[in-house]
Amino acid sequence: MIDVANRAAVDAAIAEIESGQGPIDVLVNSAGVLQRMRHPEQLSEKDWDLSLSVNLKGTFSCCAAVGNRMATRGRGSIVNIASVAGMRSGPLYAYGPAKAGIISLTECLAAEWGRSGVRVNAVSPGFTTTPALAAGLKHGALDERRLIESSALGRLVTPAEIANAILFLASDLAAAVTGINLPIDAGYLIAGSWDAYGGLTATRSTP
Repeated sequence: MIDVANRAAVDAAIAEIESGQGPIDVLVNSAGVLQRMRHPEQLSEKDWDLSLSVNLKGTFSCCAAVGNRMATRGRGSIVNIASVAGMRSGPLYAYGPAKAGIISLTECLAAEWGRSGVRVNAVSPGFTTTPALAAGLKHGALDERRLIESSALGRLVTPAEIANAILFLASDLAAAVTGINLPIDAGYLIAGSWDAYGGLTATRSTP
């Protein structure tokens, strides 16, 4: 286990892995920390720094350490885990900007290494049935009914669905895909604007 916020530790770990196991052809950057909902003035500098250091800096450090090696070899696929929180406004004033930074970073690195045969993409999960989400529901920070009603498919996302998207982007099935951010959100991003029209319903009659 390494601290992805520590660039030297990342570099050393990657060198050790490649020395013992061989070249890394696929990198999935999934290390991250969540953030409790706070008003901006209540968000501590410590929590801000932690979110940016692990989520954004950690992703960059791993990409830099592995991507450069991939580029030298002329092949490789990187998948960064962003979030729908980085694509819309919300009360996550450190987590959201960190994830938005990952989306931008993905595009920059995809352009940087594309001619060297390295693809870089991102996956942005929506509300997914993880232990972290279960804890949020248990403590009342989130409401399951509202989350479900906020998605076009009327349900939450499963971890397996996130894994399938990562597998696709990492594989040769996506050989011509680079620099994209793929939301896996059960239609959360497209459903919000319907609130102005009364929200989504299971059936809708023709006027």
